[in-house]
Amino acid sequence: MRYHKRMDARAFAIATAAGRFGLGIALMLSPRRFGRRWIGADADRAGASLAVRATGARDAALGLGLLMAYRRGRPVRGWLEAAALTDAADFVSTIIAFRKLPALGRLVTLASAGGVAYYALRVAGDVDEPELDLADYTV
Repeated sequence: MRYHKRMDARAFAIATAAGRFGLGIALMLSPRRFGRRWIGADADRAGASLAVRATGARDAALGLGLLMAYRRGRPVRGWLEAAALTDAADFVSTIIAFRKLPALGRLVTLASAGGVAYYALRVAGDVDEPELDLADYTV
């Protein structure tokens, strides 16, 4: 049973890392376009554009770090927990600014950031478990 939990945790970590990297690149390359969907018309202001681009850099770095750790056979748990912390911060920040954000942006952010943070913390303990060597188990 532990083997399946590890595989599910790894698959989740890789999928969210790839998604985070892609989203981060999109936010960096087009902060106003994607920012408008997230924070509304304020995204057109220079300061907000800078913040959206910086958030994109954060997400791209976390995603890439996790993917590189996985590829190199290094521990992934810390990267997954760091990503969960940033998602939790995004969730809380969205709650604080809830009424000032576009409806779709706040709902997508709450669902994605909250869901990913919760599940990442839930599976973080299993993501680096060693794989079962079936040769060790004879019948």
